[in-house]
Amino acid sequence: MNSPLPKDVPKRGRPKTASNLSRPNRVVTFVTDTEKAQLEQVALEEERSLAAVVHRIIKAHFEQ
Repeated sequence: MNSPLPKDVPKRGRPKTASNLSRPNRVVTFVTDTEKAQLEQVALEEERSLAAVVHRIIKAHFEQ
């Protein structure tokens, strides 16, 4: 028999985020070895992921 999960079992997967904060769209690009190295250096210095660094750059561009 299939019994429903107990209510105290957490749901699987990523928790829901407010729609004004979530970023559901993916953008893919290709970079040169030099550009990738530069992004990795910035990510290391800022202690962020590459994705966070690229997102910061894109966001800063549109806020200008």
